[in-house]
Amino acid sequence: MAEQPVFSYKVYLSSQFGGNWTYYPSVFIDTMRLQAGPSVDEVILRHRYGTFTSQIGQAAGVVAYLPMERQYVKIELTGPEESPGVTPYPFQTWYGFIELEEREIFFDRSGQPTGDQVIRAYGLLRLLELNFIRKAHYVDSEGTEQIIRRGITFNSAEHSTYPQRGNMADQRAGNNDGYLFSHKAYGASRWKASDAVRYLLQIHAPRAQVGEVGYWELTGNTPALDWYDITVPTDGRSVKSVLDDLIDRRRMVGYTLNASESSGNMTVQLEVFTFNEETIQLPPTYQVFPNENTIELDLGNDPRIASATLTNNFAHVVDEVVARGSLVTSTFSIWYTGEGDPSEAEMLKNGWVDDDEVNYKKAATETAGYGDLEIEEKEELNTIARSRDAVRDVFSRFVMDDQWELDGLIVPDEQASPSAYYHVAVVTDAWEYMDNDDISSAVTSGTFAPLRTRISDKRFLDTLPVPIESDQDVFDITFREPFTVFRQTDEVDSSDIWEMGEYLAANADTGGERTRQFSVTTQMLSDALGIRLQVSAAGGQHLIRRSEADSIIAELNGAETPLSLDATLKEVGAVDYEDSITTVAMEWDLHLEAVVGTEATSSSGVHSRTMIIDVPDARFDIRLPGTVKDVNEDGSLELDENGSILRDDRERVEQIAKAAAQWYGTKRQALRIVHRGHANHLELGHLVTSIGASYPDSSAMSVVTSIVHDWQNGNSKTTVETSYGELDVV
Repeated sequence: MAEQPVFSYKVYLSSQFGGNWTYYPSVFIDTMRLQAGPSVDEVILRHRYGTFTSQIGQAAGVVAYLPMERQYVKIELTGPEESPGVTPYPFQTWYGFIELEEREIFFDRSGQPTGDQVIRAYGLLRLLELNFIRKAHYVDSEGTEQIIRRGITFNSAEHSTYPQRGNMADQRAGNNDGYLFSHKAYGASRWKASDAVRYLLQIHAPRAQVGEVGYWELTGNTPALDWYDITVPTDGRSVKSVLDDLIDRRRMVGYTLNASESSGNMTVQLEVFTFNEETIQLPPTYQVFPNENTIELDLGNDPRIASATLTNNFAHVVDEVVARGSLVTSTFSIWYTGEGDPSEAEMLKNGWVDDDEVNYKKAATETAGYGDLEIEEKEELNTIARSRDAVRDVFSRFVMDDQWELDGLIVPDEQASPSAYYHVAVVTDAWEYMDNDDISSAVTSGTFAPLRTRISDKRFLDTLPVPIESDQDVFDITFREPFTVFRQTDEVDSSDIWEMGEYLAANADTGGERTRQFSVTTQMLSDALGIRLQVSAAGGQHLIRRSEADSIIAELNGAETPLSLDATLKEVGAVDYEDSITTVAMEWDLHLEAVVGTEATSSSGVHSRTMIIDVPDARFDIRLPGTVKDVNEDGSLELDENGSILRDDRERVEQIAKAAAQWYGTKRQALRIVHRGHANHLELGHLVTSIGASYPDSSAMSVVTSIVHDWQNGNSKTTVETSYGELDVV
C-alpha cells in the first residue's frame, strides 16, 4: 500500500491577535477538529516541560513550562515535504484562543518540575459566544445615530402579528455596510437575515480592542440568506446564539469562519454556504442559489479511505408538505339588537337575567330607614348595592345569539346603506381566497360565506391586529384593543355625533351643560362569545342605559316621579348601549395553509407521507367591509368601506411549503469517512453530490460540516463528516 500523507504543522502563541507570534516547536497537536457553525472548532495541544535526557542517558536540556492564560493560537498546516528539507507553503492557517489547560505532573529525581500540559483551544466563533448583546444602535427621527441600553428584536418579535413590522433604518453603519435599527417599531424596512448578520458583525462583534479581532465581514453565498422571513430577539443573548438563529441549517444555509492577517490586522470572514445542488425557485421571485463547491467521491477506488459509514434516513423523504399558519381572523363591528322574534337570530343581546336587573334598579331602596337618609347617604348605599358581583352583569354583559349567522345585519345608522355584509367569514372552497385580494368583491360575490356553526365555542380576541401609531421613538409595537363607540343622538340636544367609550369623560364638557364623569372600557368575555361594557363609575352601569338612567337617578333623589330626561342627561351625560357599535376580532375554523407535492410523490397520486410544518406567526387577517375603524374629529364614524387585508402571509407560507417540498423530496446520505494519513481534498461547506457509481444508491447530497485531523499515537488520520440536517423553514 502506498505511503499515506501526513501533514506538518507549526504552532504559534501570542498574547494578542495580530501581535508578534512566537513559534513553539515543543507544542504538538493531538487532534484538530474543524467544524461549520453552529459548532465551534476545537484543538487539543500537548506541551511537555521539564528535564529530559537523550537515548544514551545524557542530559538533553530543560523545556520550560508555558503560561497559557489569555494566550492566542495560530496553527499553520502544510502538506508532506515534496523536496527534502523544503517546507511546503501552508495550505491552511487556523486561529483560536486557549480556554482550558490540564497538567499531568511527572515525578522524577531531578527536582525540576516535569509534566505534560494538555491545552484546549477554541476557534474564533467562541468569541461571539462570549460576547453578549446589551445595547442597540438606531437612527432617531432626526436622522442621528443613537444608542439604547437593551437589545432590539429584528422585525419586532414583541408583536409579530403586524405585517409591516420591519424596524430597519435606511442608514448604514461603518465600513461593513451594516444598517441600523429605525426609531419606528414598525413600518420601516424589513430586516433580511443578511442585513441582520452585517449589523451583528459591525456593532456587536469584538473589535478594536487589545487581543481582539479587528474586522469581521460577511462573505460567500449571502443572497441565500434573503429568502426567509426572520423575527429574532437579541436582548441579553450572545452574538453567536443570534447568529445561529439567522443562519440556520434548517433554512438550507450554514456558515464557516475563516481568518487572515495582514500587517498585524486581523480579519474574520463569515462565509455562507447552502445545502442544495440546484437553484430553488420560491414565490414570487426569490431564489436559493446552489452550493457551487461541489465534489464527487469514489469511495470504492480511493486508496486513502480506510472506512466509510453511510446513513440513509428514509424518514426525510415525504410525498407532500403542508405549511400551516395560525387561524385566519376577521375584524368586524357588532351592535346590540336585543331580544326580538324568537324565530329570528339576533346579534348582541342581554347577558343577564331579568331578576338581576330588578335588583340592580332597586339597589338599596328597600333598606330599613332608606327614606330618612340624605341624598349623599342614599347615593353611597346604592353605589355599594349596584357594585355587588350578583348584579355586575346588568347593563354590562352582552352575548351573541347562539344561532347568529353573522350576516344580513347593517350598521345601526339611519344614513347607512341597506346593503348587508358578512361580519365573520370562512372559505367555502379550499383556498379560493388565495387568488382574491379584494375583500369587498369577495364578500359580495359569495367567496366568503357566513360562519353558521360553533358560535358557542368561540371567543372574541383580546386585541385587534391593528397597531397603535406613534410619532415617538418606540421599539415595541402595541396593538389596539377592541373598542366601543357611542352615538350621542338623544332627546336632549339631538346631536348626531359618535364618541369613543374610553374618552367619554374627557369629552364631557359641552358648553358647560354636561358634567359626565365616567368612561366605558370594552372587555371580551372569557366564558362566552360576547363583550362587557364596563363603566368606570362604581355602581354606575345604568349610565350607559339612557332610558333607565332618568328613573334611577330620580329615585336616588327621592322624587316621587322621574326627573325629566332632559335634566337627567344634562346632569350626567348618560349614553345608551343600544346606540353603540363595538369593533372586535375573531378566529375562523381554518388555518392559513399551503400544500405542495414533492418530486417523490407516487404516480398514483396517493400521498402516503405528509409533513406538516407549523408556522405559528404566519397570519391572514382581514377587516370586513363596514367595520368601524375610529371616530373622526367631527364625530362621524371612520369606516373601512370596502374591507382590507391587515396581514397577508400567504406568500411566506407558500415559500415555506415549496422549499420544504424540494428539500424533502430528495434522498440524502450522511457520510463519515476515515482517511489513512491526512487529507485536504475536502473543505468545510463542500457539497458531496456522489459517493461513486459502483454503489447502488450513489447520491449523497450532504455538506461537509466536520473535519478532524488526528496525530495521536503516531497513527495519523483525517475523519470527515457530512450532514444534511433536519430542514425547518419556519
